[in-house]
Amino acid sequence: MCGIAGVVGEVPNMKSLLKKMSQVQLHRGPDNMGSWISWVVDSEIGMIHNRLAVKQIKGDSEQPYMDEDTGLILVCDGNIYNHVELRKLLSRYYTFHSDTEEEVILKAYHRWGRSCLDRFNGIFAIAIYDRSAKTLFMARDRFGVKPLYFALQKGNLYFASEIKALFAAGIRKQMSSCRWAGYLVYSTYGMPYETFWDEVYQLPAGYCLFFNSSSLDVRQWYEFDKAVQSVEIPESETEAAERFLSLAEESVRYNLDAAVPVGFNLSGGIDSSFLLGLIHRLFPHDPFKVYSYYGGDKFSDEILWTEEMLSHTEYHLEQVQLTPDIVVKEAVKIARVQDEPYDGFSSLAYARLFSTAHRQGTTVLCDGLGLDEVWASYPRKGDMDQSAICSCLKSDFKELAHLPEYPHPFRDEEDNLRYRDLFYERIPHILRFNDRVSMMHSTELRKPFLDHRLIEYAFALPHYMKERSCQDKWMIRQIASRLFPKNVRLAPKGKAGRSSRLWLSNELQNWVGESIDGLRESVASDWIDGEQLNRQWNSFLEKGTTAPQHLWKWINLHIMLNLVHLDRFLIYKVSHLVSDCYPRFSVWFMDIVFDRPLYVVGCF
Repeated sequence: MCGIAGVVGEVPNMKSLLKKMSQVQLHRGPDNMGSWISWVVDSEIGMIHNRLAVKQIKGDSEQPYMDEDTGLILVCDGNIYNHVELRKLLSRYYTFHSDTEEEVILKAYHRWGRSCLDRFNGIFAIAIYDRSAKTLFMARDRFGVKPLYFALQKGNLYFASEIKALFAAGIRKQMSSCRWAGYLVYSTYGMPYETFWDEVYQLPAGYCLFFNSSSLDVRQWYEFDKAVQSVEIPESETEAAERFLSLAEESVRYNLDAAVPVGFNLSGGIDSSFLLGLIHRLFPHDPFKVYSYYGGDKFSDEILWTEEMLSHTEYHLEQVQLTPDIVVKEAVKIARVQDEPYDGFSSLAYARLFSTAHRQGTTVLCDGLGLDEVWASYPRKGDMDQSAICSCLKSDFKELAHLPEYPHPFRDEEDNLRYRDLFYERIPHILRFNDRVSMMHSTELRKPFLDHRLIEYAFALPHYMKERSCQDKWMIRQIASRLFPKNVRLAPKGKAGRSSRLWLSNELQNWVGESIDGLRESVASDWIDGEQLNRQWNSFLEKGTTAPQHLWKWINLHIMLNLVHLDRFLIYKVSHLVSDCYPRFSVWFMDIVFDRPLYVVGCF
């Protein structure tokens, strides 16, 4: 688990540039940093790797990893779960010199080219440089669990696990007016390749990229609809349920494989309880720590249900509370990590779990994301009413917004809605947030229910196996009946974040008011009708008619604008001051600016 980054092309001071990219991603891999630079033989290229050690591996697993037999060089973030099986298959053609996954990946790519991705079972963002062909190959796993971003500048390609590493390399930090317009008008995060920054792109889930000095080629390697069509479903419901249970158990075993302390996150819903049941079935006596959050008081959230679930196990529950003081303290910090807007109080509470886990020495966590999107449970019937948001936006700005047109590869519209959530809306957004907020605390978050075999199989099941008698996740509930007592498995889904409205109008009133005033006076005044925005804020205070989710969008925008302008100010001031006074230490000071700008403010 790690952060990766690199540059392909002729750039000055490659070593210093890679160092800056590595430092802003240090939280992703504090255990080791490696780099590789080619100067003469190849076109100039540099790659770096920040490693978070979660496994004990025999042999040299340091990255960037060079395979002398194939002439390939790799940086990778993720795990290939079936690397042992692939090693046995590839041993017919190659001699292996280590027990590392890295060597398996490179030899698989050398043997099968791009089609090696079809054979990988795992989560990954990989970059492979072929020294003989002078070509960079990059790829992301099927559902985009692992992130990968890139930018082009003056014919050079920059790539990284996080956007901030691209900015550290010199890519222009310019907020995208079009993307923000789409977010505010339609509440969408855009197409899979889009980001909230101009000229910064995301490699979509299930896509790969080839780059050399003359061309950039982006291709889709994973076609979900075709994979679903190829799934064989048992005629018997009992056999179908057993097959799903077998796949789920195998995925849980894969995801709990680590040489460091492992825990998992738990809420009061069926997804979490199903995960808990599987873990307890497979590892009943292991010393797992369980983390759950609540806001306000325990009786208004799901914490009582989690306590009831765990009363049937030997696992220890760590309860994490969100308070108004924590909201103010953490909101800016999380925004700096995210590089895009994020959801409100529940997201901040979830972020606290990783901070707590890190302090307690838990390096790997699992959660139950993925069941809703395939089990006829989550297709949204309509987004939140955006009219209140739109009324605060100026007409010229609203015209920049576009509603993405998503593909409809399935005949059934409900299937298309779930497909949308898997690849375009709900899942991609949650994955990005979860990755950054977990890695912020050097903690890896794993998703057992996003195993591609599990998703494809569940998606292919007929609807009568998923929903029956107006009850969703019917088969899941039948399987869960064997894992936990009835009072636990039928626990109702709670409403987390009930305290948000009360906090916004009381303890956080001044904080929100400052954000509203700040927007009216900022560069966003070109986007926003300040008077209308103020009326909405007053309406919330007086009548409670404005949705808390709407207010959080304004808070998000204000925080992001402040961060952008703060970074620009600091970089300009510090670079000039240091260059004039201490030229020998200018690079060191620039590293501080990129990594910890708030501390620099206190110095000057």
